[in-house]
Amino acid sequence: MNRQEIRKIAIYLILILAIIRFLIVPQASALKEKQELFQEIKETYEAKLILLQRNQGQEIPEKTSFDEDSIYDKGVSYTDIQTELLQNVLSIVEREGLSLVNYEMPEATPSKILTDVPVIIRLKGKPQAFNNFLFELLRYDKKIKFRQFETIKQEPDNTFNFTLITFRAEK
Repeated sequence: MNRQEIRKIAIYLILILAIIRFLIVPQASALKEKQELFQEIKETYEAKLILLQRNQGQEIPEKTSFDEDSIYDKGVSYTDIQTELLQNVLSIVEREGLSLVNYEMPEATPSKILTDVPVIIRLKGKPQAFNNFLFELLRYDKKIKFRQFETIKQEPDNTFNFTLITFRAEK
């Protein structure tokens, strides 16, 4: 091969690499974004379908199983569940040096299979103490879900507003 042919091959190779770089790579990233968007839309659709079935009084198919020990029985009242959760939170708060600003125990909305039992809590303290609080809360023997978490920075402490949800079986 002479120099002229090597130069042509190099130019073709550069053109092919440029085409790959400017045409194919952006398409791959766009595909990934569209897959993420599709997943979000799918989750929203499933949530809306469950709400529609709940409003129409249809039986909601169980997608996941749950450990009987990790949720409260049907015989336990919502107030007892909220009180027990709040007592556990208070014991952790005292150990970690946080202070309880206030709490609310809104009414639980019953469903056919599993009822969310909420407790709204506002704490004040250092971020590291709150981090330790979260790790301690993970050791709670019942399933807990966080909802509506908010942090307000104030000197010298921060205020942490969040909703804890625990569950009661309805079957």
